[in-house]
This record gives sequence, structure tokens and C-alpha cells, in this order.
Amino acid sequence: MCPGDDRDIKIFTGSKVASPDDPELLAQDIEHHRENGNMDRAKRLGERMSALNPDSADIRELAGYKALPLSVLYQMRILMIFTAMTTIDISLPVNILSSAATTEMTNCLLETSKNFYDNISDGGAFTFYYLILRKGVDVPRNIGIQFASLCGKDNDEYYIGLGESIYNKIYNDINKMINELGFVF
Repeated sequence: MCPGDDRDIKIFTGSKVASPDDPELLAQDIEHHRENGNMDRAKRLGERMSALNPDSADIRELAGYKALPLSVLYQMRILMIFTAMTTIDISLPVNILSSAATTEMTNCLLETSKNFYDNISDGGAFTFYYLILRKGVDVPRNIGIQFASLCGKDNDEYYIGLGESIYNKIYNDINKMINELGFVF
């Protein structure tokens, strides 16, 4: 074979990925994940994600047990939910499952915290955080900087560190939950 001749190269694309353009394949994929329990696992993950709260002992410890204004607690919860959602997208390799987890989380938030959900779905914090993720440069630190800014505490190392710590903790916690739930791939 001559250099540059690539007729014998095979590109492995893995199994077919269900897409909305192929409803039959999508239905088969959903049924497969329902049968092996992954859909139930995804829903349990979504429920657990909706319960993320800045009042939890772990998060209060990160904050140094410091009394924080309600506006900061609100920003903390936004960051927690954002991190959970994006970690799911990154860490669950099947779109159907990440969508099921996110949908369940949204449904739970609508039931338990409708005002909070309405505010975050209309707010700009997610957009700022997404831009940081897309850039991909020192994400935890830049998330912390953005968190401090959203709290009205630009350049305040306590708030930057708190945002960075929350991001890292939730990212790690969600990956741990995914592993504990035992998804089958």
C-alpha cells in the first residue's frame, strides 16, 4: 500500500447512536435502557440532583460555617444545579440517560422549588457558566471568579474559593453517584 492510500482504513463509530431522525432506533434504545434498569437509575440520579442544597452539611463546611446572605445561598444553589446538569452531560455517555436524569431533576425542582426553577431558567448565571465551560481554561477557578461576581463580590478570594470548591465538590459527587448507581453500558 502506498503512503496516503487509505482505502483499507476502517473508522469505528461504535454502536448506532439513537437520534430523533430515526424514531425506530430511538425507541429501541429507550427500551434497551428501560429493560436493563438504566432509565430507573437515571431518574434516581435526577431526584438526587434536585435535592442539592447549600444548607447541606458538606456545603456549609466548604463555606466555613459562615452565615451567608440569602442572595449568596441562592447563587450557591444555582452553581450546584448547573454543575450537576453539566456533569451529567459530560459523564453519562448516553444522551437518553443524561436527558432522563436532567428531566427528572427539572420535574422534581418544579414540584418542590418552582420559584427557584423559574428564576434559574430565566436567569443569566447559567449562560456565564456555560461560556466558561466552553472556553475550557482553568474551569474551576474561572467558575469561582464568575460565582464571586454573581454574588457581588468581585475579586474576593473567599467567594472565588467557595465557588471553585462548590464546583469541584458537586462535579465529584455527581460522578460518584453515577458510579454508585451502577449504570450498565
